[in-house]
Amino acid sequence: MWAKAGTDWTVEGGTVTSSGMLAEERYAVSGVTISSGVRYFMWKINTSSLPDGHMFLGVADLNGGSVDGQEKCKTWAFSPPTGNLYIGEKLDEHGAEQLRKHFFEDEKESLLDKAPGSSVCMKVDMDEKKLAFSINGSDFIDAGVKLPEGGVRPWCFLYHEGDSVSVAEVDEGGVGTGGASRPSTAGTDSGIC
Repeated sequence: MWAKAGTDWTVEGGTVTSSGMLAEERYAVSGVTISSGVRYFMWKINTSSLPDGHMFLGVADLNGGSVDGQEKCKTWAFSPPTGNLYIGEKLDEHGAEQLRKHFFEDEKESLLDKAPGSSVCMKVDMDEKKLAFSINGSDFIDAGVKLPEGGVRPWCFLYHEGDSVSVAEVDEGGVGTGGASRPSTAGTDSGIC
């Protein structure tokens, strides 16, 4: 279950759909916390209203469980249209682009004009405090950041009306797991949020 989803967003299991850039809040943060071990989450881009739409998929600091979008809270995310890492300071912002951290082998590659249907597997390694992304089955590329000791939770920021993503916990091979202490959802699209 999502701990918080944007103003007037549509929520169905692990899927969220944005109400647009004029919404008071433009983010969703999961109630799932990751504080130890290595876990994988698969983001599926269902819809991207614009080819260069602002969409950011990643994690946010646990921040004591707060879901207030204006409170200080660090975020780390992949941006499909640029292929780069963004680091933010609040839940309700996409943050600053890190031009030196790109998640494709080819520095000119991105999901510009081809985001819908794409998958973004996120590896959250809380033992090493690392974050990595695999785009459409490519090798994982480390984000080069140190995650906070207290842990993180899946988070996304969607800017345009109709933008939609789904997230599910998966194993290293991308198969749904249902998460620790949850029944297996192997072979299903069951969301974790």
